[in-house]
Amino acid sequence: MSTRDDLFDDGNMALAIGELEEAVRCYSESVALDPGFYDGWHALGMAQMKLGRYPEAIEAGLKACEINPNDQMGWTSLSLAYVRDGKIAQAESAGTKAKIISWGGKVKFEVPKDGPVIGRPGMQMPPGATAPAPASVPVPVPPAESAAPPSDT
Repeated sequence: MSTRDDLFDDGNMALAIGELEEAVRCYSESVALDPGFYDGWHALGMAQMKLGRYPEAIEAGLKACEINPNDQMGWTSLSLAYVRDGKIAQAESAGTKAKIISWGGKVKFEVPKDGPVIGRPGMQMPPGATAPAPASVPVPVPPAESAAPPSDT
């Protein structure tokens, strides 16, 4: 019988040679043997993302972040999965948590329950509220070059 670590290593080998389905199988079996195995959940999420299975990648990423909420890589990977699934508000929240950790801070694991996350990481919109429209951000335009030569004053 294979151990959690054997299956994880087999998954890494499969991933390295592009056998993504085999990697997913191995990682899935490793977390089935040890549901608290952070590296297994993180790797499973990344393999699922490579296969374009974004909801599954998000689910695995959330589990990894629940197990180790103060790991920057977990939140960064989860943010990427959210972006690829078109969930920009959740991606920004996960990315903010990764940034807080990179600054030496600590974060609390909270799963968004209903609707997009706004504001601070973990903040929820009130029931029935809708997300605000994205703000228009002006793009700075450099000043035009003058045709006249500079004056010697």
